[in-house]
Amino acid sequence: MKLKLKYLSLLAGASLMFSSCEDFLDKKSEDAITLDNYLVSDENLLTFTYQVYGPYAWDSYEDKFSWCAGELMPGNVYHNYGDEGQFSSLEFNNTNALLLNGYTSLYNVISRCNMLINEMPKGVGPKVSEEAVKKAVAEAKMYRGYAYFLLTEYWGETFLVLKNSDVITAGSASQIQKASREVLYAQIEKDWKEAYDDLPATPWGKNGERVTKVSAKGMLAKLYLTMASCQNKLASNDYVCPDPDKFYNDAITAINETFEELGAAKKELATTEDYENIFMTRHHKEVLFALEFESGEYGAGSSRQIQFGRSKYLNNEKNAYGGGKGLSATIFENFDSKDIRKRACCYFTASDKDGDYDEYMYVLNNAGPYEYRIAPSNWDDSKFGDESRSPVLNHCRKFVYNTPLDNEFSAPLTFPILRVADLYLMRAEAKMALATKDVQEKISAGIEDVNIVRNRAGLGNVETIAMYDPDYVQNRTICDASGEYCDEFPYYVEKYDLMIERVHEFAFENQSWLDVKRLFYRNEDAAKNYLKERDRGWFYGEALNIEGKAVKKNDFMRQRDICSLSKIQNPDKPEPEEKVIDTDKVQWFLPLPVKIENAGYAAGLYTDVNAVKSGNYPY
Repeated sequence: MKLKLKYLSLLAGASLMFSSCEDFLDKKSEDAITLDNYLVSDENLLTFTYQVYGPYAWDSYEDKFSWCAGELMPGNVYHNYGDEGQFSSLEFNNTNALLLNGYTSLYNVISRCNMLINEMPKGVGPKVSEEAVKKAVAEAKMYRGYAYFLLTEYWGETFLVLKNSDVITAGSASQIQKASREVLYAQIEKDWKEAYDDLPATPWGKNGERVTKVSAKGMLAKLYLTMASCQNKLASNDYVCPDPDKFYNDAITAINETFEELGAAKKELATTEDYENIFMTRHHKEVLFALEFESGEYGAGSSRQIQFGRSKYLNNEKNAYGGGKGLSATIFENFDSKDIRKRACCYFTASDKDGDYDEYMYVLNNAGPYEYRIAPSNWDDSKFGDESRSPVLNHCRKFVYNTPLDNEFSAPLTFPILRVADLYLMRAEAKMALATKDVQEKISAGIEDVNIVRNRAGLGNVETIAMYDPDYVQNRTICDASGEYCDEFPYYVEKYDLMIERVHEFAFENQSWLDVKRLFYRNEDAAKNYLKERDRGWFYGEALNIEGKAVKKNDFMRQRDICSLSKIQNPDKPEPEEKVIDTDKVQWFLPLPVKIENAGYAAGLYTDVNAVKSGNYPY
């Protein structure tokens, strides 16, 4: 038989969704890739399967949606431009183009995985081993499960499609209903359990980058932790975990078994000295599951370096769009001065005892030095070209290292989905939840796992911790340069809790909105307060004297305070308002993109969990 690779992304837009699937199926044969003469060996199959790891599959998701949803929505990153900035202010609707990009990209991944699971085994040559086919199917199930996990956590109820070719051939696309979260969770669990059965136990592939049993078992732990957190009914058909304690224990068991499979040596975190290499190098041993992007033409690699690079110097003298982005002020200021993770995730300067800023020297991917200055345009001897001053006095470092590349949007990158550190912090979260239902209670349960991660970061032990400890507002006295005009201004003072520990460990890794969602599932008010405390309006300006002139290059102050102090001399001058997030309007589940919504779909909700578990789901 001829196996034709049809990237049947059912939900890639109105033209492909329901109304025109048959037309898409009837594309001319030259639009399909005939694989009869390619899938003739285990090695070729291995290369072919790599598509679900990243290149050309995950690029539209990774390009913008991943960090807009994962980092801007929870308030980790300061950025206020265009469709992207709407995620920071949490003021987007279903016309935001990035929603469509993220949504359709995930279904593109799913369609590729479905092809590998359903069609590939029937089209391989006789010399391809059964073992190679089983592993390829298992790899596809790992990434299909992850794509559905993201769809479920971001959008909630969504369309479950497991057999693209069958659906289009039968013309049954218009019959597909959205599936309930319970159904989706059941399919994700099924995918990852079946992947576990057929994946190797030890690292494999050319560079040890392929998924293994620990990838599957670790992600099952994350699934169980998420399901256990669902303790409140949020809508008429919403999922509520039937036995949270059981699922928390299931998560702990899965993590313990993952550690057993890793072995004593590999369960150890990377050393303090090696921490930055987790992100700077490829296929680091601490990364258990990842997206893998490669250098090449557009779509093959990650655009993270161009999207977050401060200047052309940090993106191989190509374009850079990260001059105005940085870790938000509340997160940036909350790092302990001894915490190595601050330097690993940000480019910033140190502040000496006099309040002046000293440049920091960094090492880039090519082992070259990079001297970070807050306002390099003010220096006559700037070595790194035209560089923007960040509104929050720092720039993104994690994944931005002047990595050599062929296309400015395609940097080679191993992007972590699951790291060993996450196993420790997830186990701590599960133990804490078993010890108390109150997310604000400070307890000792799980603290040994938290301290393992803290110690690697260069920090000492803590004795107790809460999932969420509300921040408090404290006034600070701010003066102009002369010291003559002063006033008090309120600031949120960040308190240490598991939520902020996870931000410090996983900043820029797109984990935070998933963390906020677990808090939301347990306590909606706590999640709302957490979002409010991120203080998204905070950005810095050069401090002004009372005549309105810049005092000195390295003297910066919150823009709100500068404006307020200037009103002492100009009381009639209107003060610009900082954006305040209305947490009562937060869209905890993202709206379906308008192009998908307008295409129409079957009414009702698919809720037959048993059909999914037994493998009898019809679509």
